[in-house]
Amino acid sequence: MNINFSPKKLTRLAGLAAVAYFTSLAVSPKANALSPLLWSDSDYFINQATELNGNPALTVDKLDASFYGVTVDTVIVRINATLASSGTVTNTASSPQTFPVFALIQQFDWTPGSGAPAALSTLQPFTPFQTISTQTYTDLAPNTPTPFSLASINGSADQTFTSATDINQFLGTGSFSVDPFTTILSSFAGGGGNVNLDISTFANATLTVEYYGTGTPIPFEFSSNFGIPAFVGVLFGLSMWKRQRKLKSLTIK
Repeated sequence: MNINFSPKKLTRLAGLAAVAYFTSLAVSPKANALSPLLWSDSDYFINQATELNGNPALTVDKLDASFYGVTVDTVIVRINATLASSGTVTNTASSPQTFPVFALIQQFDWTPGSGAPAALSTLQPFTPFQTISTQTYTDLAPNTPTPFSLASINGSADQTFTSATDINQFLGTGSFSVDPFTTILSSFAGGGGNVNLDISTFANATLTVEYYGTGTPIPFEFSSNFGIPAFVGVLFGLSMWKRQRKLKSLTIK
């Protein structure tokens, strides 16, 4: 796996390096019971307006275990997600009204996409009709847009694979993706039905694949074994190299 320093890749890897570094500082009890982490890869997006209808897909690399001489005994695929809602509520009745307003998750599914192993099923970081926020308005004056204050909810889902048949589907070259699908509901109860809601919801999500087993951990592609220090070192080295070239150019002149 070669490191590609294109601007797009650098932007992605900078964020992933930060995630990987802080993840490596806090190993969950679940991870402690596993074999050593050999390698991991992640992809993410931030501030995507719902509804999501299969895009943007998140894509991670498979592991070529034979090339690196490692043996994989466990693969974990995990989605971490956040939904945040905010906007305005307007009472359009002729008199003040009291009513609650709800922002709800009807659906937030991640379905196997391009190159996904058959063993990977739909990941659901939230339960259907889980509440993002409930806010009650008391004697809300007519025709006065009032904030539906920003509120967010976090969720996660993962699948663990330990059988050789399943694990082999995650090994080799190439990558695999998962595709997001959301349905977010805004509703109210009361107010005589004379209520206008203008509420927007945005999603953040991170897809991670982790490979556990025996062999030497693979410090490529800014995995959790590579982390921020090495990434910063690469950028610092490039910066110093450019600086030295500039100084040499000035000296020659």
